[in-house]
Amino acid sequence: MTGPEWWASVVLQSSGDSGDLFVILLIGFFGGLYLVYDGFDTWKMSRLIQDTPTSKVRSMAVGRTELEGTVREFEGRINPPYTDADCVYVTWKAEKRERHTDKDGNTHYRWETVARGKEALAFYLEDTTGKVLVRADADMPEFDINNSEFSREVYFNRGQMPPRDLGEYIVRFREREDTKTEMEDSGGLLERALGTVSEFMEADNPLTNTSKRRRYTQTVLPLGTDIYLFGSAEPRKSGRMASGQQDLLEIRRDSETGEFLVSDSSGAQLQTSYSRRGPIETVAGIVVSAVALYLLLSWYIMPGV
Repeated sequence: MTGPEWWASVVLQSSGDSGDLFVILLIGFFGGLYLVYDGFDTWKMSRLIQDTPTSKVRSMAVGRTELEGTVREFEGRINPPYTDADCVYVTWKAEKRERHTDKDGNTHYRWETVARGKEALAFYLEDTTGKVLVRADADMPEFDINNSEFSREVYFNRGQMPPRDLGEYIVRFREREDTKTEMEDSGGLLERALGTVSEFMEADNPLTNTSKRRRYTQTVLPLGTDIYLFGSAEPRKSGRMASGQQDLLEIRRDSETGEFLVSDSSGAQLQTSYSRRGPIETVAGIVVSAVALYLLLSWYIMPGV
C-alpha cells in the first residue's frame, strides 16, 4: 500500500465512514489551494516591501508609499477590555466549548465561535518630520500585530460570569453595528447579515451563558505604538496645509496592488518573515492539494485505475 493510500485507510478507520473521508479530502484539496494562493500573496507582499523605499512623512509623494512612525490619535479612541491603553484597532472573538457525539457514540469537544468583531479608527502616523492621516476607518487595512502584549486569551469556566466591562464592551459594539446596519443600503444589509451582526442575534452578550465553558480572545493596536505602514498617499478631502504638504494627503489602500498593511513589526522584519513564510506555505499547499486530489481520484472518481 502506497503512502497516500495508507494515510487514507488510517483516516477511514478512524472516521468509520467513507463519506466523512470524502469530505475531509475535499476540504484538504481546497484548503491546499488556499494555502498556495495565500503563500503567493505573502511572497508578493515581501517583494513589495523590499522594492518600496521607506519615506518620511514630510517628503512622501502621491501614490504608493511606505512609512514608519508612531500611532497618534486623530478623532477618537477605542477602550477595549483587558488593556490599560487606548487603541485605534481591536479584533476579538467569543467562543463556547460544545460537546458533540458522533453516530458511533464517541464524544468530541470543540470550540465554536458565537460572536466576533473588528473595528478600526482613523489615526495619525507621526515620525520626526511630521504626521499624516491614516484612513483605517474607511479602508480597513490588514493589521499584522506580533507583540504578544497586545493579545489576550481569557477562559471562563462553567458557572463563571465574565467581567462587567467585557459584557458592556460587547453590547456597545453590537449597538454600534446595528446603527451602521440601519444606515446601509440593501447590499450593505445583506453583507452585514452574513457577517458580524448576525452572530449577536442570539444574545447581547453570548459569554453570559454560564452552562458552557467559554473563551474570549482579543488583539489590539494601542496609541503610541511604533508601526510600519504600506499603502498609498492620496489627496485628502477638505485638507488644509498647516505644517506641510502632508496635511493635504491621507494614507489609504493602494489601488494598484490592493494592499494596505499596518504592523507593529519593522519593514525589515516583515520582509524577512514574509519571504520565508510565502514559499513554505505555497509548497505545503501544493503537497496537500496533490495528495488530496490523488486520493479522491483513486478512491472515488476512478477507483481501480
